[in-house]
Amino acid sequence: MSRRSPSWEVVDLVANRFDGKTLALASCVCKSWYDITLPELLWEKRCTTDYPYLSALKLVDPAAVTYRRLYAMAHVASVRRAKPVPKPRISLNDLTFIVDVYSKKTNCHIVKMLKPCKELELENDIFRFNIETGNENVNFSGSGVIIEEVKMTWSVVYGCEGMFNMMDCDGKLSLCGGLEGCFSDELPSPGCCGGGVSSGIVADLKLGLSKKRDENGRFKVEKVSVGMLSVVNWRYLTIDDGLRYLQHFILSPCNNIIV
Repeated sequence: MSRRSPSWEVVDLVANRFDGKTLALASCVCKSWYDITLPELLWEKRCTTDYPYLSALKLVDPAAVTYRRLYAMAHVASVRRAKPVPKPRISLNDLTFIVDVYSKKTNCHIVKMLKPCKELELENDIFRFNIETGNENVNFSGSGVIIEEVKMTWSVVYGCEGMFNMMDCDGKLSLCGGLEGCFSDELPSPGCCGGGVSSGIVADLKLGLSKKRDENGRFKVEKVSVGMLSVVNWRYLTIDDGLRYLQHFILSPCNNIIV
């Protein structure tokens, strides 16, 4: 014996006790059930219970949209936000960092290095990396602090697939033993259509100078630190968040430009 669906009279009696999902499913059964679940009063109750903030939209122009439509919009937005974030499509081990700090005064490289990311030491799963270096020298004579006009470039290379410039800007570097030169540059919004929209992320680059001069009277750049910071909370991004940002540019169709 086949099971019969409840009559429309029964549905009419209990419809006001349905949650939003059940109410939406009931409206798809047949024409009579659809008519029963159509009244604004039913959907207004569900909106008030599940998404109380929607009342503000309804007050602006009551005739512009129904509560049923508002509930559907809010539900879709809620599902999208709760959707798990996918893993990045690129791996840190496949990237290479190129860092160059060039002195405009002496026309020489203060730092010029290439570092495969698979050789980096990870720090608590954040997109911040300390790169030790012992061969980069800063020519420095005299006493006190010297201010150098420099050009800084930090590029990320993904094999032969693409490259993204994290930092390409001018700045001033204080050359004094034991100091740390800090630079930052705001990154563009992901995607080809970002325009002038802020990404809320900055590239961060620091140079750590030795406290003492070597036998030739020069200071050394002992460490280079690079990372990605969120301007919302001024914390470093996680490695996965950093990779997800980079893939928008490295794997973007805009990279497939024939030169």
